[in-house]
Amino acid sequence: MANHKRTKDARRPDGGPGMLPAKADRPKVLKPDTSFCCQHNASKRLRETFILNQFRALNAWGSLGGRFYYWRTPSGTEVDLIWKRGEQAAGIEIKSSTTWRSQYNTGLNTLLKAGEIQRAFGIYLGERRQTFDSVEVLPYEQAIKLAANNAFLSAPAVA
Repeated sequence: MANHKRTKDARRPDGGPGMLPAKADRPKVLKPDTSFCCQHNASKRLRETFILNQFRALNAWGSLGGRFYYWRTPSGTEVDLIWKRGEQAAGIEIKSSTTWRSQYNTGLNTLLKAGEIQRAFGIYLGERRQTFDSVEVLPYEQAIKLAANNAFLSAPAVA
């Protein structure tokens, strides 16, 4: 495996915690071939990579113009994926779990309160869509369908 430099923490140019591009010199994801991961008990990183690759493909195919980032504080609070287009941004936490726990929302809630993201999502292996705090939690199949419809960066539906 190539030896990549890892940053100790994500910092914006002004020195504060911030979003870093998901690119080769700061890899968040490691393996490009993840086609089997949603059919097997795959690792967390492999599942994150699978979702990121699906979203990147849908973004390119639909000419959505989004960019992808991850976010981490020096203390280790993180969000797996930030999907950003212009001033719109959605935070996405990805879990290899069939249940969602409120502690998974920590990074997402931090970014929501700071105004860095407008929407927050959780993606997991469970079977039902649910809401925890301000986080919309989706089974991974539903998340990919929403991404194909450009729903992550659009305004939420009014009930």
